[in-house]
Amino acid sequence: VVATRAPPAQLGRPSLDGNIVVFHVATRRTSQIVAADLAAGTSSTVRTSRRAQLTNPSVHADQLLFVRQTSTAQRLELGRLKAGATNRVIYRLRAPASRDPGHEPGHSPVTRTRRVPRAAGTLWTTALSAEHAFVTFVPRRGGVARASIVSISR
Repeated sequence: VVATRAPPAQLGRPSLDGNIVVFHVATRRTSQIVAADLAAGTSSTVRTSRRAQLTNPSVHADQLLFVRQTSTAQRLELGRLKAGATNRVIYRLRAPASRDPGHEPGHSPVTRTRRVPRAAGTLWTTALSAEHAFVTFVPRRGGVARASIVSISR
């Protein structure tokens, strides 16, 4: 067993490179990306956020690729596989859902929350190679639009 979490926490899809496996952990208060060294039997949190969902990590050598989703944007981020490392945004979309207007009907329509148009879909699973980053784009609506895999030069 590499990792366990008690409900209602959830573990995300693992990604493996050599002896290193990365996965996301979602709890009620935080979103984390954990890296486990299978040879050493150790693990550490390499990214954490209380304001964004950090999901679908991939690892290649010492690089980490993942999706950061907030109420206003989705970003594909790339950085070093170590805690506190700086990430670089390599692909960006608007948020996949509209925000609530922030008030009850009949009350003030003024809100501090900026409303942004929603994206046509969601960034989902990722993969990483020495030269490219890959992310699955899942469209919001059915019909003609189909999921696609986007390749981005690193």
